[in-house]
Amino acid sequence: MPGGTTVQTPNGPFTLARGCDGCTLCCKVLAAPPLDKPMGQWCVHCVRDTGCGIHATRPPVCRNFHCYWLIDGALGEEWRPGTAHIVLSLDLDGRRLNANADPDYPDAWRREPYYAQLKAWAAQALPQNGQVVAYLGNEVFVILPDRHVALGLMGDDDYIFIEHLPGGGWDARKVNAKEADALRQAGRVS
Repeated sequence: MPGGTTVQTPNGPFTLARGCDGCTLCCKVLAAPPLDKPMGQWCVHCVRDTGCGIHATRPPVCRNFHCYWLIDGALGEEWRPGTAHIVLSLDLDGRRLNANADPDYPDAWRREPYYAQLKAWAAQALPQNGQVVAYLGNEVFVILPDRHVALGLMGDDDYIFIEHLPGGGWDARKVNAKEADALRQAGRVS
């Protein structure tokens, strides 16, 4: 898929800044539940360094995915997924930037220039109720402006809660559904 291609998304058409050019790392690091494909393992339908072997019939989770490298033409060449060993993506209506690391390069997101940039993006996102989160498979790390917080494995009933501390700074923790509801009712967003 070349750059400048307009793709259909759940939010309408969007023109990509660039193309995949043989990159297939998303087919490894991301989950595809309709295909019973877990995070961190190659999809059985992936033709590595080429593309999807079932492109015409791939499920919506794959069809609607476009990594942030494809979307943001301002990202430097160092952010190409095959170079960085990280797939960047957005969710929560663009409020969360995800950095999914290739399990063969588990510290990719902690290396430079990536770690400093992830922390800078966190510094911009947090005051606007945004998040920057790194993943190594199902292991979750919340990126803060000055460090990261390891939350471990996240279950379906787990949520990320980030709070601005009195006197400045940020902290993050994992909360369950009951705690998340209580925090929402108290006017604290999780």
